[in-house]
Amino acid sequence: MQFKDLFPQDVYETVRERFELLARDTTTSFESSIITRYGLSIDVSISAGIFSSAGRDQYIGIFRDITEQKKSEELIRENIRLKNDFISNVSHELRTPLFSILGFSSTLLNDWDNIDEDTLREFLGIIHSESKRLSSLIENVLTISRIDSGKVAYKKELTSPGAIVAEVCRNLSIRAKEKKLELQLDLCPSPPDIDADPDAMKQAVINIVGNALKFTPSGGNVHVGLSKKNNHVQITVRDTGLGIPEKDIDHIFEKFYRVERPEHEIEGTGLGLPIVREIIEEHDGCISVESRENEGTTFTITLPAASATKEREP
Repeated sequence: MQFKDLFPQDVYETVRERFELLARDTTTSFESSIITRYGLSIDVSISAGIFSSAGRDQYIGIFRDITEQKKSEELIRENIRLKNDFISNVSHELRTPLFSILGFSSTLLNDWDNIDEDTLREFLGIIHSESKRLSSLIENVLTISRIDSGKVAYKKELTSPGAIVAEVCRNLSIRAKEKKLELQLDLCPSPPDIDADPDAMKQAVINIVGNALKFTPSGGNVHVGLSKKNNHVQITVRDTGLGIPEKDIDHIFEKFYRVERPEHEIEGTGLGLPIVREIIEEHDGCISVESRENEGTTFTITLPAASATKEREP
């Protein structure tokens, strides 16, 4: 193999010029890419020098594989970009409900005597709804922070999945009505308990159902089901919403990842689904998704039923 065969054609001329510019008894270092004998291209750091031997100038080069270093650098850059996007998204999402709360509460304080009862109830309802939205966002941020630091401690106990699903649907029913969505709940009779942290499991279901409501246009339908399958419990959340593009579906559980929807102004931080997957996997379960763009999405959470011999703690 000749020296020029080490380099891709578009790189060789640049490398050759770097060597030719060397003055005697000097060295230079630079990065490039080379082709291995197996035909693979790898990133290398090249330290080159020139010396005289038997009246002839001789070149020497030391090549160091920096492929993994480059991958690490790219990963760091990507993480910085994602965190910057995250800070921007979170700041926006915090401001939106906060401004709404401040605006309506200021109106109540400044014009209390002139506000009729119906308007008062409407304003208080908005303040309450936006406060819950703000609380949910803050909880997601704190949860992902605990996950990253390895400080999540799940307090598992015998838990009724039916009670969790029913409570989530009750809590989100107001949001569904505000968007003119039909939120349906279908529970199988006598579902088995699961060994779970009830608060964490509730957060996972809230995130999934909340997403379904967020991405389903007015007049649509969100169906939440609970069923038994062998020794497992399945929670399904099916909507008639925007769906997920095929190119995005493999990435939706990545932290900070958001599906770009230029035609729809939908806010989000890209934290909800990664949190759901973390919670479900820590409970020995799995989550899957099926989706068709502009037709809808179905998320399925599968969890093992608690052992039949395990008695409920007092």
